[in-house]
Amino acid sequence: MWKNPFLTVLLLLTAILGGGKAYIDHWLNNSIANTLNTNFPQANIRYQQAHLSITGAIQLENLTIDTPTLQDIHITQVTLYRVYQWYNPQQLPENAQIHLSGLQIPLNDAAPPIPVWLNLFGYAPYYVTPTELRRLGYLSFNADVDIQAIRQTEQQIRLQALIDGGSWGKLQLQTTLENVPPPAQLQRSAQQIALAELTLSFSEQGLLKQLWGLWAQRNDTTIDLLQEKLIQTIQTGLAQTKLPFDASLMQSLRRFIQNPTHLRLSLKPMQALSLNKMLQIPLTDLVQSLRLMMDNNTFE
Repeated sequence: MWKNPFLTVLLLLTAILGGGKAYIDHWLNNSIANTLNTNFPQANIRYQQAHLSITGAIQLENLTIDTPTLQDIHITQVTLYRVYQWYNPQQLPENAQIHLSGLQIPLNDAAPPIPVWLNLFGYAPYYVTPTELRRLGYLSFNADVDIQAIRQTEQQIRLQALIDGGSWGKLQLQTTLENVPPPAQLQRSAQQIALAELTLSFSEQGLLKQLWGLWAQRNDTTIDLLQEKLIQTIQTGLAQTKLPFDASLMQSLRRFIQNPTHLRLSLKPMQALSLNKMLQIPLTDLVQSLRLMMDNNTFE
């Protein structure tokens, strides 16, 4: 075997690469553990294994998170793609992406009292407790999550997010942000980030249909009557605010309540609005500036 130089070189390269990969993974696990302990001291974060793929992605396997308020959060796999883009903190990554596979957040078996504000504004009939959700078969919130930030220009990024919760529903977000500082300046310059546009879409995939049946049974009425009552409650609340909401808001909400399938919200300011500016202008002017619209379509 050793008389074949090609085979000898191939075996040596395999051994070197294998040993190098094992060392990198060992160093990576230690670095991630130290980073998590330093930045999240209040949370107990554990994972089975971390490794770096040949494409430059970091993968964490079987991540478990315990916080003071939530216990036993589990993620089967966390993948952070193209981590080399973060090596230069003075520049925004060109295409940052993180994927959470098998996110699971358990629901505790509790039935807390109805919050006071729900009673005050007439939304008490539509309150649901974790205990009731568990009786419907929803023992935990389960989802796959994908978040991607694409750099458009030097200080503009397009953010896309998808939370696919199965029967819980599907939530999609797309937004364009301007004046985005590089990572090294984010902490002191975050308030200068400006919203150029935002679209948020929800697709019902089973839960709401079950909840309408639960609410109707609990309130000893029909689903149609309960839906009409909710529509009237929302109409009254919007009218009392005296804010210049677009007519599409109530029309789309009515269609979604009566036939829950899709609901899409969009904000398209005439000029990008920063957080500082949003906090400074009157609420009426803010509503007009944001140009809030609603429809019952999905993402195009």
